[in-house]
Amino acid sequence: MSLKRLQTDYIELYQFHFVHSPEEWQRLNNNGTVETVLKYKRRGVIRHIGVSAHSVEAAFAVIKHPDIEVLQFPFNFIAEDNGLKVPIKSRERSVGFIGMKPFAGGELSNAEVCVHYLKGFTDVAIDPGFEKMAEMEEIIKLCGDGELLTDFDLSEIEKLRAILGTRFCRSCGYCTPCPNGVEIITLMTMGSLIKRFPLERIKNGWAAEDASRVDMCTECGECEEKCPYNLPVMQGIRKGAQLFNELIG
Repeated sequence: MSLKRLQTDYIELYQFHFVHSPEEWQRLNNNGTVETVLKYKRRGVIRHIGVSAHSVEAAFAVIKHPDIEVLQFPFNFIAEDNGLKVPIKSRERSVGFIGMKPFAGGELSNAEVCVHYLKGFTDVAIDPGFEKMAEMEEIIKLCGDGELLTDFDLSEIEKLRAILGTRFCRSCGYCTPCPNGVEIITLMTMGSLIKRFPLERIKNGWAAEDASRVDMCTECGECEEKCPYNLPVMQGIRKGAQLFNELIG
């Protein structure tokens, strides 16, 4: 059915989306999910198999599998606090690397600096998101301009690292689930969502519902204990709700 809808005879790259932990990857192997995908690959329906992950531990777990050929992982000059460990390890295992979230989920707006930074890694495929044709054209032009980072770009990167490094939510999900039902990730990234999505969709869609749950937070602190980046999560969700309320007036 999927192939008919896509009007194709095969899928070039099939990815397991958001494998959030080594345990989740083991579960997919144990319950036959991975083997099912491998059967389709042997039949020629799938050409290559990949995984998207957000944590270093999950990334390292999946690329150990001999049939995983591509890893998609957040990679930008803010998220580099994961080190270069993931793309380096991928290279060592001959696993292709797709750098997703090059604009840090909308936190970074300087496309030139973001793209030129990633172009310094010749074996990293850049995977930006677009909302407008003009944005896509800009990125394509930057990818082909042959330029890398200037001294000015480097100084801008250091400034942004200093500003965002202590409050940038990577949407890794380690802080979830909230025992009281607060949608932490939506609220922590509300500023980015407002920048990236149509306002009507924010006002009337899932973001509105998630923002309405902020008062369910009892400030138990469990989310902050689990955050690998030591972010002030409880403060962040309140700020997210505030941004939403300011949006709707």
